[in-house]
Amino acid sequence: MDDYPTGVRLSKIYAFMKYAMVFINAGIIICGSVLIGLGVWIKHGGNSFVTTLGSHSVYFLHVGLFCIAAGVIMIVLGFLGCCGAVKESRFLLLIFLLIMLGLFICEMAAAVLVLAFADVSDSIVKDKGLESIKEKYGSDSSGLMNESWDSIMKEFKCCGFFSYQDFINSTFSTKTGLNYPKTCCKDPALSECDGVTTSNQVIYTEGCSSAMIQAVRKHSTAIGIAAAVITGWELSSILVALMLFVRLG
Repeated sequence: MDDYPTGVRLSKIYAFMKYAMVFINAGIIICGSVLIGLGVWIKHGGNSFVTTLGSHSVYFLHVGLFCIAAGVIMIVLGFLGCCGAVKESRFLLLIFLLIMLGLFICEMAAAVLVLAFADVSDSIVKDKGLESIKEKYGSDSSGLMNESWDSIMKEFKCCGFFSYQDFINSTFSTKTGLNYPKTCCKDPALSECDGVTTSNQVIYTEGCSSAMIQAVRKHSTAIGIAAAVITGWELSSILVALMLFVRLG
């Protein structure tokens, strides 16, 4: 024989759903904050890549902007979901459900694009990286290109795309008569950093291609893991909100 009448059991389940909704939406707010941070990280780290690799890589920054926008929406939705549960408002829960469902679908589409970009990222880096080093670095109108490549070479401690030899017979070499820029040097202040000496004690002899590809893969992996966790959390919030919405009807 049951210890609790049916009505008592249902009220306990309903109370549990309310608390679960508040808890899940607190997690949604946290996930939104994480997503904003991830988007800023992608956008900040991708600026140099977009400049050096051209328009083919701009989708990478678009993913970062989407993460920031989705994060802001999630934070707003988290508060909306909490208010809908606490105030027992079907209207607020309905708004929460519709927007969250739309966001969920958009994130699934974005995840597919990220996976597609990850598959072609290696070829984009290889095709466009060497071309920009050979033809654009050091040209009269390449100030931003120079800054971007210099930033990459300093950050990853590398020189050229495949090696320092990429600068030989390049636009940079033709204009300056040097075999590499100072950013290839381990210590640019050394007198041996003269654009001619190629000792591995003076310059980084390894190219930036491997480091650039790994950086793109790292960002893609981080996005994939975050997307899996966040979409799972969102799905649980949709299910609980739907049950509450039906229960309040």
